[in-house]
Amino acid sequence: MLQEITSRPVPLPPEIGFDATSATFHGTTTPGTSVRITSSADVQMHSAMSDEDGNWKIALGASQGLYTIFEIWACDPKTGSSSAKVQFVFGGSQPRLADVYASENLAFGEVTGGNEISVYGPDGSLIGRDFVIGDSGSWAVKYRTRLNAGDKVCVIARRLTGATSMPFFTSAKVFSVDVRNVAHIAGSGAKPGEQVQLIHRTTGEFLAKTRATDLGTWSTSFCKLLEPGTPIAIRRMDKSGITTEGPYFSAMTARTLVPVITYVGELDIAGVAAAGLHVTHSLYRSGVYFGSETVVVDKDGNWQSAGRHDSVKKGDLIVAKSSNAEGTSGSLLYSAIVVGEARPSAPDINSIDGNGASGTGEAGKLVVISTAEVGIITSCTVDDNNQWSVDWRPYVGSLSKDTCVYFVQYDALQNGSYSPTSVFTARYADADADPIPAPTIEGQTEDGAIYGTETDVNTTVLVFDNDTQVAIADRPAPVKSDTTWVLAPDDALTNGEVVYAQATGKDPNGPGATSPLSNLYTVQAAPIEGVPCPPEIQNAATPYIWGSAQKDTWVTLTVQEPGKSAQTFGPVATTETFNWHFDLTSEFGTSFDQLTRVSATAQYGQNATQTSDAYVKVVGRSTLGRATINTVTTTQVTGISPVKNMIVQAWRGSDGKQIVYYKMPGSDTSFTAQYDNGQQLGEDDLLWLVCGYEDNGTMTPYDRKPEGYSSS
Repeated sequence: MLQEITSRPVPLPPEIGFDATSATFHGTTTPGTSVRITSSADVQMHSAMSDEDGNWKIALGASQGLYTIFEIWACDPKTGSSSAKVQFVFGGSQPRLADVYASENLAFGEVTGGNEISVYGPDGSLIGRDFVIGDSGSWAVKYRTRLNAGDKVCVIARRLTGATSMPFFTSAKVFSVDVRNVAHIAGSGAKPGEQVQLIHRTTGEFLAKTRATDLGTWSTSFCKLLEPGTPIAIRRMDKSGITTEGPYFSAMTARTLVPVITYVGELDIAGVAAAGLHVTHSLYRSGVYFGSETVVVDKDGNWQSAGRHDSVKKGDLIVAKSSNAEGTSGSLLYSAIVVGEARPSAPDINSIDGNGASGTGEAGKLVVISTAEVGIITSCTVDDNNQWSVDWRPYVGSLSKDTCVYFVQYDALQNGSYSPTSVFTARYADADADPIPAPTIEGQTEDGAIYGTETDVNTTVLVFDNDTQVAIADRPAPVKSDTTWVLAPDDALTNGEVVYAQATGKDPNGPGATSPLSNLYTVQAAPIEGVPCPPEIQNAATPYIWGSAQKDTWVTLTVQEPGKSAQTFGPVATTETFNWHFDLTSEFGTSFDQLTRVSATAQYGQNATQTSDAYVKVVGRSTLGRATINTVTTTQVTGISPVKNMIVQAWRGSDGKQIVYYKMPGSDTSFTAQYDNGQQLGEDDLLWLVCGYEDNGTMTPYDRKPEGYSSS
């Protein structure tokens, strides 16, 4: 374990070398210091005093077995204080530091194979830490206390497994590169009037130059952003022509809050993040990348896919990351979920204040801690007793009481791969703040919506499946002034399914604090009434046709080639992930004739007599885009069609009843459609809307929004 914060002087770790042929450790440290070594191979402690020149040597006396773990540290025999420990694995790979540079106020560099960077000042005290992810990465530590030029600095990188790099020693310099962003690079400590040049280290390309002010500050900005990771060398030339090379660093993006996936359903993917960020969600199947989509987080901190990945299947991996609109910041980590499989539960929080937090989780998993202002701060491992704790002062100092801190549990943080992640738990960094009260689930409405109460009316409530930890709807329900809330599931719940609710408050910088979990509630499935909404056809360009439909439905397909009689196929049952497909290549070969009309209907039950209306695709006819809903009320819908003069059609999700059939007039692509014959859309019911061509022509993909939705 690396040294924690202390205010008293302690020794710096010793400089260390190892001669494998003679099994001898050696190095330098302060004269008169005791250097100590323990080994996983035995219970002995080996030690040696450094001589008047600071040299020390410890011969172990026997060859060491591969992967023996050594812990090495320095002790001051006068004060009894000890340095941070270095963990060296013989024959194993260690984190490696490169391009380390220290100024009077910060240190930065590159690391390979390390996750936690600790910087120690000349008195041996820990003066700051940073946290990185990946096989290699850039790090930066702003000191808790400013150093003086020439002060000795020690840097150690540590893996999550505990293995550390050898200590790297350098001295603090006056010149500093304080900002290393892809859009803006700036620093201080230059000589007045000194020219500062930025050069691409790999290609030698000249990137920019600027002159230092009379105060020694300097900066340069890039309208065309640098690529993240661009290797840069600094070259300085003073007024007398003397040139100084270095330091070296990589252009970085700032860190944003990691988004969280809350919902993956038959029609969309949804979650929460800081308002205004861009969330890119990607699909992987059997390790193969299948495409991405980027959406903008709304003012309430919710995001939702504008379209969806075709034919999402059980076992598919969905990964979400965030960035700002300019591309100057991005999330260091990700949110991930495997479709149809359980994800980790969110960690629980027992205590929190401005310095740190503690709680419970699942043994062996990792709890990642973040804020909206700085993104990921650090992580900690849940111990064998299901306990975790974290002190974030070495990374960001003490947090103010109005800072919302987010906690997410990860299966693992493996380099180059994604593992499932939980939703978040959030609290304010205030020991005296009461958490939001837990909501209560009281039952179900006749149409299957979950309802209950929450005493904090400035919150929203989301309901989750207790087994999978996935939400039942893509957006939370607001708590009304009378403390009640109602959340309609986007997909029909299963009889006996166990759910719980959680309330989330509001915060100006990101999602708000969360409540404890509600009581568990067992769903009592109501008899299905009405018919499904028409099942969407996602591919009809070839006779291998697929699409999606509501849960527990059967789909029938009708194909009519130009000048021929229609042929009907099915019905087939939808899968667990709400998908269906027909392989008609034996009937039609590998392709359809242009203008072949393919239509699909759905029904509850294989032998049901009532079916939905038809969803239509015409081969060779594109809608040139999607329909977009702007607002949904109890009596009308507004939105935008991809082209003019289309037919707007919409169905009620609760019973499959068509309540909009509206022909758009004129050349405007915006529409306002009243519901037909005075029909209404019930509270929290979903409207399924498409735009299509006249004469039963090709339809757009669905846009689906709940009653009360507004895009503004």
